[in-house]
Amino acid sequence: MRKWSVMLGMVLGLVAVGWALSRAGGGDARGEFDPEDEVHAAYSTMSIRALEVINDKVSPSLALPDAQGRLWVLQQYGGDRVSRRELDGSWVTVVGTDARDSDSGQALDANVQSPDSIAFTPDDTLYVADTGNHVIRAVDLETGHIRRVAGDGKEGNADSLAKPESLLRTPDGALWFIAGPHRSRKVYRLEPGTGRLDVAYDPKEASPQWGGNEGGDYMADLAADVQGRIYVADNANMRLLRLDAWSGPSANPHTPAATVLAGNGTLGVLQTDRPSTNSSLGYITSLALDPEGQVYVYEASVEGHLAKLDAGTGRFVTVLPPETWVRQPEQAPMRLNLRQVRLRVGNEGVLYLADRLNHRVLLLTP
Repeated sequence: MRKWSVMLGMVLGLVAVGWALSRAGGGDARGEFDPEDEVHAAYSTMSIRALEVINDKVSPSLALPDAQGRLWVLQQYGGDRVSRRELDGSWVTVVGTDARDSDSGQALDANVQSPDSIAFTPDDTLYVADTGNHVIRAVDLETGHIRRVAGDGKEGNADSLAKPESLLRTPDGALWFIAGPHRSRKVYRLEPGTGRLDVAYDPKEASPQWGGNEGGDYMADLAADVQGRIYVADNANMRLLRLDAWSGPSANPHTPAATVLAGNGTLGVLQTDRPSTNSSLGYITSLALDPEGQVYVYEASVEGHLAKLDAGTGRFVTVLPPETWVRQPEQAPMRLNLRQVRLRVGNEGVLYLADRLNHRVLLLTP
């Protein structure tokens, strides 16, 4: 009897500790605010101009605006589609609503798997990184026709474009993306008109230049500026890089035409008290440029830490600290509780946050 009494006491004690920790964290898993936590939140609350929360988006991998101001959302792991919010607030699905595979048919019948990213063109073509099917697809937005433009749909061989991700388009019309089998992932450049495909950056080849990890290949995201320069979150070498505008494959892949913007080659936590090139980095999982070309990074080692690289000082500046509480004008505070976020930045500094594990999209204006 005494044994069961002791066990019951331990269980009740753990429940009490869990309840206390929950109260200390404030809010529930989705970040809803409990008025009793306002005192706790007051010291760490960040005032913002606006926040829109779009719930019930299954595993969103990306959210971004187009030139017309419409919102595009990609979903994975059960969602598996590309949808768009029109200016009147209605939602339409553009790619992927059926279980059938229609590689040369209609986009609404296409069996896309875990779409990761998209790229727009002026002629109403939408390119989609169909990550789970190991291909890049093109959608004619006027006719709804979908076709494959790169990748053989295979993952295993050394030359495959396995799991393409971080797709973007540069002003010269080229498509850039990360792809390749495990431990052999590279940055590729594709010319859609000719089909020419080049390896633009290989972290294993570049490692000797910086004394990095030649066995690593973890690159998380790409971004591009108006000059066509490519920004790479190279977590294998623990550096944030900028590749020069494309002029052909590098004559010596061991010394790519790259500028180190941040990272000293060590794994740690991003630091704001020193030049960015002297800072350790903590697995940058999302990388974005705003319309003015400022670089934003989302750090996985400190969940919820969003920083911006100040071009004037050469240092990182915190935009959203970890465990951020935010308060809109005349509203109660809210804990963001971000979990595996993918970031894009729009006009006026609006942050488009695809909050994957919380199944929601946030549009936050600091």
